[in-house]
Amino acid sequence: MSHKIIFNNKVVYDHAIAALYNINNKSEMVFLTTPANHCLLIITNNRHEVVSQRTFFTEVWENHGAPINSNTFYQNISIIRRAFKQLGLTEDVIVTVPRRGVRIGSNIEISSFPPISGQTPESMVLIAKESAEVSKQDNEDTQYQEDVKNFTHNHSDNRIVEERGDFYYSGSNNSSFLRLVKTIPSIWDVNYHIVIAFIFLAIMAFSASVFDSYFYSKSRFYDYKSSFLLEQCDVFSQISRDIEIRKSVEHMIKINNISCQEPKRVYFSSFPALPRLSLIVCDGDILKSGTYCNSYYHSY
Repeated sequence: MSHKIIFNNKVVYDHAIAALYNINNKSEMVFLTTPANHCLLIITNNRHEVVSQRTFFTEVWENHGAPINSNTFYQNISIIRRAFKQLGLTEDVIVTVPRRGVRIGSNIEISSFPPISGQTPESMVLIAKESAEVSKQDNEDTQYQEDVKNFTHNHSDNRIVEERGDFYYSGSNNSSFLRLVKTIPSIWDVNYHIVIAFIFLAIMAFSASVFDSYFYSKSRFYDYKSSFLLEQCDVFSQISRDIEIRKSVEHMIKINNISCQEPKRVYFSSFPALPRLSLIVCDGDILKSGTYCNSYYHSY
């Protein structure tokens, strides 16, 4: 099954590498953040149907134990929209439906890339959806409170008798005992909810850092290290010895007229099975959201 789809026969989306590019200029790729890539995948899987904000919250963030709010969600949707416009698709690819969610714009056509013979819109399956099963928390055990209610109900004549061993309590102490019985569950409820709230906040704070670290480490650029500086271009590579790549990088920068007069990050890659070199030039850390990159290839 193809991992690529094309929007209005102009911009190709490859979810496997979290990238978008213009069909007429594959060398200029825009890479998406991992959450933005997951959001766009869900949107394309649902085609022109509205996808609720809750669906994104659950499948992209909460199922991975990460906190999420509306601002973070719309920041990722904004990243996707800017990427399409940067690649020349000026139409509204993603449309917000007030109080419902988002969907693909009605003037946007999407299809598999390259096209599949005999494909129809109804039969096309873009990407298999992952089923997300949300676990439900069991109700709190309220047996103690129910026992107290039953006790007070069965002795509504205000004559409470409690048996403890050989002693019996009755008469004038009834009202004090009843207030004590009613107070204990209330105190327990308050303390219980305070503890639960504290544990929840601690888990959310811990999960946020774990979630960021997880997606950061899953990128193929995670183990790229700074090899050398070329003017203000910081060159990153998996190759630790800069002598082996310096000439190749300088040559590709020269033939592609890449300026290093201002700070940039340059990611150099070679492909052992192919006679090809790659440069990805970014205005910041490729693993951070909001970073824009251009790709250049050289065959030898």
